[in-house]
Amino acid sequence: MNRLNDIFLWVFAGATGLFVIMFSLYVASVLIPVLLVVMAVSGLANLIMYVYGKRKSSGRGKGFLASTRKKRPEIIDVEYEIIDDK
Repeated sequence: MNRLNDIFLWVFAGATGLFVIMFSLYVASVLIPVLLVVMAVSGLANLIMYVYGKRKSSGRGKGFLASTRKKRPEIIDVEYEIIDDK
């Protein structure tokens, strides 16, 4: 009887392992296309925003990244007079 229990235990372990492998392949076959669609939509949205920004900035005659550059500070020549009451 002990030998029969060992056989049933090995059959159950093999069936469980086969089920886990099949289930993981099923989940992967569902998740991979979903992830690919999300990545494609994200890339397309970034491309559209890039083209839109480039067209919008080209109408003003400036470069695409001209609005993000820092402007040089203006230097104003002013004489300061310090008044000390003491």
